[in-house]
Amino acid sequence: MNRIEDYHSNVSSTYLTDESGITGTAKAIFFPETQKELQDIVAFARQEHQHVVIQGARTGFNAGAVPDGGFIVNLSKMSAVTGFRYDEQRQEGMITVQAGCTLEQIHIALQRKQLDIKDWDAESQNHWKYYKNSRKTLCFFPNPTETSATIGGVTATGAGGSYADSMGKVSEHIESILLLLSNGRFLHLQKSMQLKDLLGASGIDGEPLMEQDAISCVCGSEGTLGIIVEITLRLHLKPEATYGLLSFHNSMGQAANYFNVLKETAHKEKIQILAADWFDQSCDHFLQNLDRRTEQLSHLPNFPANANAAIWLEFSGDEDAIYPFFEAAMTFLESDGSFADNALAATEVRDMERLGSFRHAVTEAVNLAKTENPPRMIDWIALTDQWSRIAHMVKEFLNRNEIPYVMMGHVGDGRTSLRFLQMSEDKESGIISELTKLLLRNECICSQEHGYGRLKRDLFAEMQPEIYEKWKKIREKFDEIRFRVPKGQKAWIQNHAIAQGESVNAFVNRAIQEAMERDNAA
Repeated sequence: MNRIEDYHSNVSSTYLTDESGITGTAKAIFFPETQKELQDIVAFARQEHQHVVIQGARTGFNAGAVPDGGFIVNLSKMSAVTGFRYDEQRQEGMITVQAGCTLEQIHIALQRKQLDIKDWDAESQNHWKYYKNSRKTLCFFPNPTETSATIGGVTATGAGGSYADSMGKVSEHIESILLLLSNGRFLHLQKSMQLKDLLGASGIDGEPLMEQDAISCVCGSEGTLGIIVEITLRLHLKPEATYGLLSFHNSMGQAANYFNVLKETAHKEKIQILAADWFDQSCDHFLQNLDRRTEQLSHLPNFPANANAAIWLEFSGDEDAIYPFFEAAMTFLESDGSFADNALAATEVRDMERLGSFRHAVTEAVNLAKTENPPRMIDWIALTDQWSRIAHMVKEFLNRNEIPYVMMGHVGDGRTSLRFLQMSEDKESGIISELTKLLLRNECICSQEHGYGRLKRDLFAEMQPEIYEKWKKIREKFDEIRFRVPKGQKAWIQNHAIAQGESVNAFVNRAIQEAMERDNAA
């Protein structure tokens, strides 16, 4: 086996953790560069009776990429763009990328129109050249906070980001997925396939969730259904111009009312609201206590005194309609008693990047904060028109219990993200239990926004027990059979399986199936 770093020895500490701050252990780490290497590594893990954790850029907050013994398979070296299609008439396209390709790589490639295409098929090369010479720019709309996240990780966790409400979930932007299944075989998962097709290819039969769209099930399954190897993404025309507006409000309720009014105005003016993020005052308090001289934080605006919430809107539309929309927003802020004089508009790319980075900067600052225990995250989805009321209730609960935190969310789909900054272990379970009860009383569900990982598994089980049980049943469809062979035959079987391009497990499954079919036909 190649690509092994310190097998059965020390794995670099860099790969034993992710943004959750939780640290695990592992016996070995692999960096496959080809599909065959990946297949061989998984077969080797089976041979050694080691479980596997798949890693991308390790940007997740819920310890989904943190190993718990066994082997790490890091896909960062499988990051190539391997194909492309462009339809100018429909103003859309498709790009095929390996799982280790980052969102930033995809964005830069489409924006600058610069890629090494010498290994592509002829059709992809022709489509790329046509796109490169066009005046249009395509984009991949899902935009989770961290642009260094890999597309494999984004898909595995079902991350959607700020555009999820206006542009759809990440599964809606995927045309196909190449999976490495549990039996060692590859499956090219198409948009028309159902979960029963995927499980059938894995040699599994079962009832739960069987009629669901397979790609939607893979998005957010965090490796349960197979290893994501390659993905074909749907691309759409990038808006010619986008604009932004950061406003401050006396309360979250006032902020919610402001958004609802502007949403109606945008509809009338044929303006599309692409993203709508809200920030609790706790975000500003946290940043105020940091050293703001760093380049990342120095450009961020402060909340005005007495402001308790802020909203960042990103929108696109006809230039003739944009400025009347800005005027309507400012007029409403003045009449509503909000902080109209402190509102900040972004009409240039530089301003969009500066103001639009607020969410990312808060998240990164929390991750870098030196605390006794790693910051714990909880996120949930509220009924769309109830997000501000429930966020206010959570805020009061945390303040009563003197728990430091930061809280923010997406306005359009009711998603809220809560990060605890400091909380003792003896207090944590009680606080999370009470908070979960509060959310359940108000009909909230556990959000998949950042994956479930290890840290949100219990929360998922408690808040959505029916769905949790269905996934549990799917996991239970995997049986383990151990058998012995005469000494010397193990290597013989392994070499034969490799020659067939299969894992030992896949070969044995196939051999058993074929033998049983022959016996039954006799």
